[in-house]
Parts: sequence; structure tokens; C-alpha cells
Amino acid sequence: MKHVFFIFLFFLLCVSCSPKVITGLYSTALPGQISFVNQQLKLNEDGTFIYNYASDDLNSNQKGKGKYQLLDRKLILTFESFDAGISLMTKNKASSKFNNVLRLLVQDLDDRPLVGVSLTLRDLENKLIIRGITNEKGNCVLPWKEGQSPGSIEASYIGFSNFIGAVNQDTSLDYTISMSHTYRAIEAGTVWEYLAKKTGQDRMVLVRDNRKSTFVKIQE
Repeated sequence: MKHVFFIFLFFLLCVSCSPKVITGLYSTALPGQISFVNQQLKLNEDGTFIYNYASDDLNSNQKGKGKYQLLDRKLILTFESFDAGISLMTKNKASSKFNNVLRLLVQDLDDRPLVGVSLTLRDLENKLIIRGITNEKGNCVLPWKEGQSPGSIEASYIGFSNFIGAVNQDTSLDYTISMSHTYRAIEAGTVWEYLAKKTGQDRMVLVRDNRKSTFVKIQE
């Protein structure tokens, strides 16, 4: 009987430490509403998390990852080393149907298309050829005239690091630009401890340093 009791006690401890009851992507900004400050917290079934903080002050943006625990109504985030990533450009096979055209797909580092990115095509002497903006699918087409020689493409977007990349001297060009956020990585070893006042199917109310935040689940 005593042996059974200890097995039951161990089972309860494992259940209480399991992170699976609160897994999902949570946000302090409600879906469909504009917010100048937003925190996102993604809690995975394997006990890892990803944290994002974004605001209208781009210098305050932060991102980090690590492991979490839910113990005695406390949510504990322990941050690990995090690489915020760098912007890059990949050359695609261009269609032979087009001449004097640069076709672009602009996305973030998670392959999500970016809408409204400002693009500037310059020649070999850094003179302006043409400007453009990505559409709702992250695409943009920039043509140039006979006699012009494209040399570089610039991409600029609020909340993302500006990107400048050299282009080949072909008559038809096709590139994918992946842009990185202007996040500051949270240092490894940092520990945040929240009081979880309420956890449920669709929201969490967390308190840290006497500041309360309501996180709403926006994705399982």
C-alpha cells in the first residue's frame, strides 16, 4: 500500500510539472486590433518557449527562447542563447519569358510574406533606376530600360533591419529576400518568474514585478 502511495505521489508531481496544459501561441494584443506594444509567448509541448516583445519604439524590441516550467501557480522562463538571425538574399531561376525585369519575393525569416516593403533598384554607379512596394503576397516586379545596368537592390521595412544586396548582370532576375527583425536578443541565463493568476483554454493572466499582463491564445 505504501509503495502504491509513492507511485501515485510521483504521478501527481509529474502532472503538475507538465507544460502541456498551456501549450500554444499567446499574445497580449487581441487578434484584429492595432497595438503599439505587444508581447507574444509560444509555449511548446517539449517545455521550450519563444518570447517576442514588439513596440513602436523599435529599440525596445526583444526576442528570446529557452525552457519553461509551471510550478505552484508560477510560470518560470529560463532563457538560453538565441541568434536573432540576419537578412539574406537568395537567387532563384529566372523565367526566360521576361527581359529587363527583376522579380522579387520578400519575406521574414519564418518564410511569411511581408506586405508594403519599400524596394529600390540602383545601377552599378549607385544611381536610382526604379522604386517599388511589395503586394499582399510579398511580391514585386521592377523593370529597367535598355542600356541600364542593375547593380544592387535595397529593402526597407518598419521593424526590420534594412537590407542591401548586389544583383547579377543578367537580363532577367529573380530573387527572394528574407529580412530579419530589429530585435535585441535576451541574454542567456536570464530568468523571469511570473505568478500565474489564471490559466485556461484561451488565456493566461501573468504577473511579474507587480505588472499584470493578460495573454490570449491566438494559435494552438
